Amino acid sequence: MKVVIIGGGSTYTPELFQGLLDSHAHLPVKEMVLFDIDSDRLEKVGRFCRIMLDKNSGKFALTLSTDIEPALRNADFVIFQLRVGGQAARHRDIKLGCDLGIIGQETTGIGGFAKAMRTIPVVLDYCRKIKAYAKADCKVINFTNPSGIVTQAISDNTDLTVIGLCNVPIILQKQSSELLQAPFSELYFDYVGLNHLGWLRGVYHRGANRIDELVDHLANDPELFRAANHSAIDSSLVRSLRMIPSPYLQYFYYTDQMYAKIRSAEQTRAQVVMELDEKILAHFSTDTSGTLPADMQGRGGELYSYAAVQVMSAIHNNSQNLQIVNIRNGTAIPTLAPDDIIEVPAVIHQRGASPVAIGDVELSILGLIQTVKAYERLTVKAAIYRQYDDALFALFNNPLVKDLAHSKLCLDTLMERERVELLEGHVYAY
Repeated sequence: MKVVIIGGGSTYTPELFQGLLDSHAHLPVKEMVLFDIDSDRLEKVGRFCRIMLDKNSGKFALTLSTDIEPALRNADFVIFQLRVGGQAARHRDIKLGCDLGIIGQETTGIGGFAKAMRTIPVVLDYCRKIKAYAKADCKVINFTNPSGIVTQAISDNTDLTVIGLCNVPIILQKQSSELLQAPFSELYFDYVGLNHLGWLRGVYHRGANRIDELVDHLANDPELFRAANHSAIDSSLVRSLRMIPSPYLQYFYYTDQMYAKIRSAEQTRAQVVMELDEKILAHFSTDTSGTLPADMQGRGGELYSYAAVQVMSAIHNNSQNLQIVNIRNGTAIPTLAPDDIIEVPAVIHQRGASPVAIGDVELSILGLIQTVKAYERLTVKAAIYRQYDDALFALFNNPLVKDLAHSKLCLDTLMERERVELLEGHVYAY
């Protein structure tokens, strides 16, 4: 089995590397290839991974590559975790949002749109190379943000088997297991939505839905709720919804509050991550123990490697177990299109993943899902065809961009500052 990471110079890589080492008995990787266009980062991360490998008796071969074609040759799994433009572009996106009076977060607001416009053409170019050089049944796992939109682009424009992953659902699942004091393996989670726009609707244990118990437990203990949720979402909202929202929904439910928080911060999240990355890479360059640095806890991505390893293992072993992933809708949610990428429980098998039937979605959340899905589909179209009007109405359908005037201002500013190239067409006059 050959696993290739596109974006192998990421500071996330050693955590995934450790997960593959720990899971080698049921996920027998023979070769792991770290590919990156940044040779300096790749060398630092690769050095540390070699030490980890030596500490584990060299369970598989490790290859570092800046040449994508040999990297992909005969690959069984390809994992996307790249960041076009690096954290510097993320910083500019956040600041752009602050300047325009809207949320600039990298997956939900203008930042997510800008990142998608930069990222999708690059990812699709790599997908063409995957089709040419990897195995015919190669599976693509996407972690690259905005994960749902990037996964939608791959699904719409290639015939590759792609599964989008995020660590947020698995964190919510693990927290629920702990709070209910019920074994994780005995729980079934009813979860619905899109990437970074999901709600935990049910937690079933031995046939009984314990979501009310979980909601009341959190709603009646504000300190516990804040510790578990890590967001501005408060217990009164959870009590009203009778669901547990993804922490990223704070940007939609408390938009003004979150904008004020982002604008008043001394550093953007990108600047914080850049400083952390510098420390982590220094550790990778000098450490001889193969021990992951404590600074990685502040980097985000908790349980990232767990989610990836669980999906790859289930595919390899045809386990047919349930995991929450980003996958084509089919008939899971009747009110969405069959080819919409949604984030729901799915059966993971040797061919990929099949979503479970979700059924009707509550009106309290359905409208937001449909609106954001329209934004995602239009963003994919704009990223590929580069038509001004597609991009304009993509932004207009993003609930965080306010109105058409703000949408045009965002787009024109992106074209000017970030040199986002769009084709002239019929520009909507208002």
